[in-house]
Formats: sequence, C-alpha cells, structure tokens
Amino acid sequence: VLPPYPALDQSFAHAELGLQQQLPQAVLVHRVRELLEALDLSGFRPVPMQAPAVAERVRMLLAETPDKAWRAETMAAQLAMSVATLRRKLAAENTSFRAVLEEVRLARALTMIQTTTQPLKRIAEDCGYRSPSRFATRFRMRFGTLPSELRE
Repeated sequence: VLPPYPALDQSFAHAELGLQQQLPQAVLVHRVRELLEALDLSGFRPVPMQAPAVAERVRMLLAETPDKAWRAETMAAQLAMSVATLRRKLAAENTSFRAVLEEVRLARALTMIQTTTQPLKRIAEDCGYRSPSRFATRFRMRFGTLPSELRE
C-alpha cells in the first residue's frame, strides 16, 4: 500500500477525466506522464513480473488433457523449445517431465475420487492410465492409500 500522496490522487483523476472526455492523444500522453511522475514521487516501484517456471507451464498444459498420451517431444513442441532444453530447464527446477505428468494425473485422480461417483476404472482412464492396476499402484505410492480405500 502506498503512503497518502494527494498529488497522486489528483493526477489519477486528471488522467481519468482526459480519457472520459476523449481528449486528443497528445494531451492524454501528457496526463499519463503526469500520473507516472506522481507514482514515482509517491514511492511506487513496480515489481518486475517473471515468466512462470517451465514446470508450471508444463503443469498448465498437462492439466487441460491429462488423459492424452503425452511425450516430452510433444510438450517441447508446445512450448517452442527442444526436448533437450525442456529437460534441462525442468532439471534446473529439480523435476522431470515424467514427474510433472504423474503429479498432474494423480492430483486430478484424487480430486475426481473425492468429488465424483465415477467408477475407478473410468477415473484411471480419464487421468491417462490405461491400466487400472498401474493406476492403483501409482496412487498408493503417492498418497499412501489405494483409490478404492479412499473411496470408502
């Protein structure tokens, strides 16, 4: 929160009024510059935004279709990078494509088990597991219980 600075409020109102009145662009540029100067004088320092980590970008893409037969090559193409670069960046974040894929799939499965009445076989398929027994094994390794035990 910025400390009170009356000139900032006035500058903001001045710029807003200029936009509402649809003043010429040259005038609006001066009003926006006035607002930026008032922000600077009030002590405002913007925090630079960082791009999401590669693992987070991978998670977001996987979450859209966790049942897809994902491969690192496909993901790398989606992110416009080589497979080697994808692996290197994920390794720098202490993870791997397979680990993120499994994390997304099992998190989705946990949510589905807790919030739906779908059969466990269907949940396994919807989360990208072709084998219900492999799904159950992975689920137990991750959460310490079988999906059927959790469902009870």
